Amino acid sequence: MKRVAIALFALMMVVGCGRFEGSVQIKNQGHVVADGQYENGTRAGTWTYYGLVGEIKGQGTYQNGQMQSGLEVLYHDNGHKQAEGTWTNGQRDGYWIEYFRSGAKKSEGTYLYGKKTGLWKVYDPSRFYTTEKVYEDDKLVGWREFRQGRLGNPING
Repeated sequence: MKRVAIALFALMMVVGCGRFEGSVQIKNQGHVVADGQYENGTRAGTWTYYGLVGEIKGQGTYQNGQMQSGLEVLYHDNGHKQAEGTWTNGQRDGYWIEYFRSGAKKSEGTYLYGKKTGLWKVYDPSRFYTTEKVYEDDKLVGWREFRQGRLGNPING
């Protein structure tokens, strides 16, 4: 009975009314892919993300469950990267890349204070064409399409 009471108390400390608390490790196919802390049921403090052979793929600082700063690397459930980029003061900032489930590039470009800026390249999954888009303050101001490496008709906003 004493063991049951101790186990129940430990479970309540970890779960805390349905919310995770304390240190956690997230595993995929038996490999640790992330570790960090939960406070009040949300991610808090420094989290570290690992590749499938244990190498560090990214770290970030969370507050109230939101990424505040650092490199974020997200993965599709098949193990291929989904996206990677940096955060500054709770906003996407700097160069970001998104990937298709196949691992091929989907898009790449730059964020400034959480808004798309400058040249963004968007790729077709078959790589048959690419679209270049130009953003100013998160607004699309122009674009052009390339087919098999050749410039199509540019269309500007």
